[in-house]
Amino acid sequence: MRASSVLTASASLFSLAHARIFGVGVPSTIKPGDTFDLIIEAQNYIQPVTDVAIAVGYSLGGAPAADGLGIFLTAFDLVDESNVPVNYNKSVTLPATAHTGAATFTASLTTLYGARYEPTLVPFSISFTIGNETSTAYVYDGL
Repeated sequence: MRASSVLTASASLFSLAHARIFGVGVPSTIKPGDTFDLIIEAQNYIQPVTDVAIAVGYSLGGAPAADGLGIFLTAFDLVDESNVPVNYNKSVTLPATAHTGAATFTASLTTLYGARYEPTLVPFSISFTIGNETSTAYVYDGL
């Protein structure tokens, strides 16, 4: 009887899902003026995580803007998607005025970890090309 009680309790603990965002992806080439899917990658995690928001931008050239987003594109509230170990997409538009050439996509994720909601700021940086058409191939950065 006791063994079945322990197994039942253990099974209920394993069913508690915790997840966190661990990466982002964008098309390897993006055409100015096009809207594309920002892929937000999530994975199971050992404790509860509240993903608060993600802000995204880009900078021209192959290197990211020093400690910044570069040209701000948009931001998303992520609280409702927190603790779900499933990838999801957000639509982002690259301005029609963006100059072609090498560029860096940047993202800044604000997250609260654990029962004490300890804040963290997680930067992501992805090299991509601003070109004549938006590709279906994606490039990623992650933890």
